[in-house]
Amino acid sequence: MYQDNFNDKILKRWQPCFDNVVSKRFVHKAFLSEVFLTDSHKYTDDTFLISAFLPRSHLYYNDSIRQIDVSLVLEVFRQCSIYISHSFCSIPIDFKFIFDSAHFNILNNYLDSKNVTDNYRVVIVAKIVQSKIKKGILVGIVLDMSMYINSQLYATKTMDISFFQPKIWEKLRRSAQNVEYSINNIQPAPKEMVAKKLDSNIAIGNLICNDKMFCSTLMPNMQHPAFFDHPLDHIPASLIFESLRQHALFAAFQYNVSVECLSLKEIIVEFKSFCEFFNVTQCCSERNDVYMQNDDFMIDIQVISNDKVCVVSKLKFAILRIGND
Repeated sequence: MYQDNFNDKILKRWQPCFDNVVSKRFVHKAFLSEVFLTDSHKYTDDTFLISAFLPRSHLYYNDSIRQIDVSLVLEVFRQCSIYISHSFCSIPIDFKFIFDSAHFNILNNYLDSKNVTDNYRVVIVAKIVQSKIKKGILVGIVLDMSMYINSQLYATKTMDISFFQPKIWEKLRRSAQNVEYSINNIQPAPKEMVAKKLDSNIAIGNLICNDKMFCSTLMPNMQHPAFFDHPLDHIPASLIFESLRQHALFAAFQYNVSVECLSLKEIIVEFKSFCEFFNVTQCCSERNDVYMQNDDFMIDIQVISNDKVCVVSKLKFAILRIGND
């Protein structure tokens, strides 16, 4: 899927600028502190180069036991997909986006140990592999993206995105507008169990562990400056990704696998319907869907809201042998 030799040739021909960030409107952000893309280049009609500069100090994206947080990598890919849609596919700024599915891989976990400037400069090669057309109108794209850090292939992601005209979105989402929601009755997961340093970055709570399954409840804190940089009428994909990751760490903890030994390798996720604020939304895994093989920890997770499966996912982690030869 990813052509390393082809991408190497592209990267050598482009010198991106890291001095400024792109317009925040083009990545659906309200605050410049949440914008990480810096430059772009159209290589062909369906292949684009995007640069990003990773934050070294961030309330959420650097609140991790690892230098490069998986959530940060996912956010850069998300911003790339939106930027390409607006800048190169001429999708109007007021259109709404949903993510239908994604396949994410981290291929190189060994860049994290070097705290040098080059490890914060990122270049993404993105290719449109499918244009979704309905009645002659572009209604979505499928993107293959490869992220390079310090000239090394670090991660890849395939994203399936759909676009909605504002009038259609308003009709679709009218019942979800201006809904009050409170997380006061949810007991947050322990920080050390989900590999976070700050209480504000805990995304799950009300943990349930029994002979049959693991369950956790999503905590969509609408005051969180990263997840809710701007108003939303549903639980965003970024929070769902983080909830899946934290739920997986909670399950691994029950098998005496330390979070410090787990490094995310792969996420496969399909979004089937919106996760609404006004419903209790849970991550659920049957014990039969949690397993270890060789040096991998794997888990299948469903996100369920109001007895409806909204998201299905598979996550794979490498079990690192820290301190052992």
